[in-house]
Amino acid sequence: MAVSKAEFTAAQGYFFDLVIVASKSDGEVTAIRATIRGINGSKNIFRRKRKLDYQVLADVSDLRSELPTGWIEVPDADQVEHVNVWPANRTCPLTHRQLPWICWGSAAATWTERAAAERTLSSFLDLATRVLGAANLDSQAR
Repeated sequence: MAVSKAEFTAAQGYFFDLVIVASKSDGEVTAIRATIRGINGSKNIFRRKRKLDYQVLADVSDLRSELPTGWIEVPDADQVEHVNVWPANRTCPLTHRQLPWICWGSAAATWTERAAAERTLSSFLDLATRVLGAANLDSQAR
């Protein structure tokens, strides 16, 4: 089930630059882009806490069933150091380019355990904010 226009508008109240990338003819939102404020997240302790904006792209057409892939469009792949972001080794179906993507860790399993009513666009963006706002040095992504 895609995201309703009302749910999208509610999420926009917290994520001001949230935009619709794709939608169905009935208005349901199927893909979004948002800027998430995070940290550099580098293994390098001197750069790790530096604030950084990430432009995240996601297909939210099946948001209630599974945690979507959070593709990183900005910064460029060669500039991403965050330990919780996989290198650009997979092709994003929305851009047809290889992009880095967020390592959700155990959050993907936790997402499906939540009640469907709690698997909202705002919850997805909040989770992306938490992952990109911290550095899990034990992450398998880098």
